[in-house]
Amino acid sequence: MLPALRFNAAKNGVELRFPSEPPRTILDALHSHSWHWSRRQRIWYHAHTPEAEAFARALCAGEPVSPGIRVTNTHAAATAAHIERREPATVGHDDRVADEWCRQTYGQEFDPR
Repeated sequence: MLPALRFNAAKNGVELRFPSEPPRTILDALHSHSWHWSRRQRIWYHAHTPEAEAFARALCAGEPVSPGIRVTNTHAAATAAHIERREPATVGHDDRVADEWCRQTYGQEFDPR
C-alpha cells in the first residue's frame, strides 16, 4: 500500500494520497514529521521543503520510516521570536479607524507613545 506523491505548485506543497488508511507506524511518522491530514481532500500534506520531499519519496519507495522524535512547531517558535524582537506598533494620526476603535473601546484616542 504505497502512497501516490504529488507536488502542488499553487500551494508550494507536497501531497501524499494513500489508497486506504496507512498502518499506525506510518501515521505516527507522518505526525512526527509535521504532516497534516486534509479530511476534505483525503490527503496528507506538508510545505515543500527538502526534508518533506525526501520523507515523501522514502514513503513512496516503500522504505521503512520511523516516527523518531516529534518535531516541534517551528513556525510557532519563529513567530514567538519575531514578536519578542518587534518594535511597538505605531499608527499615524490620520488612521481614523484605529482612533475610532480606541475611542469606543477605551474612551480615548490611540496614543502610539
